[in-house]
Amino acid sequence: MDTAAPSSLARTVLRATLLGALSGGRAAAPIAQLAKHAENAGIAQESAAWRALQRPALRRALRLSMWAELVGDMLPGVPSRLAPPSLAGRCVSGALSGAAVFAAGRRPVLAGALLGGVAAYFGALLTHRFRVGGDASDRPHRLRGLVEDALVVGTSSRVARATVHAASAT
Repeated sequence: MDTAAPSSLARTVLRATLLGALSGGRAAAPIAQLAKHAENAGIAQESAAWRALQRPALRRALRLSMWAELVGDMLPGVPSRLAPPSLAGRCVSGALSGAAVFAAGRRPVLAGALLGGVAAYFGALLTHRFRVGGDASDRPHRLRGLVEDALVVGTSSRVARATVHAASAT
């Protein structure tokens, strides 16, 4: 068992909160980015979650899910991210991302899941407001959607990379 010092609690909480909130914008992006960066990280984790994220089939499925969500969200007739099934999926994704970050930081996984799930809820509310831009019709704007997609995928990648790097260093 690795006896290295755990990562900073504040950084772990920040990363879990960010990835959770980003899950509110794009459910698949944060967890897909964690899997992508875990691929060759060599994280010596006892966590089943990290072992799963390092499996090639799951990494491919998560990447495909992320791209399908990005494309599918631009199609007409897609339900709101605030519809109960969509919001629940985003909260679950946020919880999984938060749990993975806490596992990487050697912190209680349940606390990370709770933090990530709650952050996803509020992230969905905030990104919905951004996406519709205060439009009275409450219809999403495509340009805002593209900006949101770029921000969510890019930020998720950066936070996931930092999480994996910190975990690999311990």
